[in-house]
Amino acid sequence: LIRKKSIEEIDRSMLSELELTADQEAQFRRGIELFNQSKYWEAHEVWENVWKQRQEDSRIFFQGMIQAAAGYYRVKERPSYVGALNNFEKAYTKLELFPDRFLGVNVEGLRSAIVQSFEEVKRLGPGKLTEFPGKLLTKLDVT
Repeated sequence: LIRKKSIEEIDRSMLSELELTADQEAQFRRGIELFNQSKYWEAHEVWENVWKQRQEDSRIFFQGMIQAAAGYYRVKERPSYVGALNNFEKAYTKLELFPDRFLGVNVEGLRSAIVQSFEEVKRLGPGKLTEFPGKLLTKLDVT
């Protein structure tokens, strides 16, 4: 089992594009498809499979993606005010370690969407997540 590292333990200079195996690439792309279909839990599960197979510090990128999916899951599928806020905050903290585009994902766009979603959850408050606007359910922009 590979130990999770805290943000403070990550050396940003060591974060580089990952060479995914064909299977990992397929799973990563499948997770993107699921996320873009608003199947957040399923995307989370697929990305977790890839994350568990990686050892380098750049694997924290997958954690950020997983936590972004968990944030949206906690908004739309299984509403939890605290769960949504916590996951969005953790996702942002991890994803801000990465360049604006990483593994083909528009990370800057995702970070921006996470900030908007975090602010909207805070504005709505507990018990009102059903009013979260669908337009804030971001889609991943991938090249």
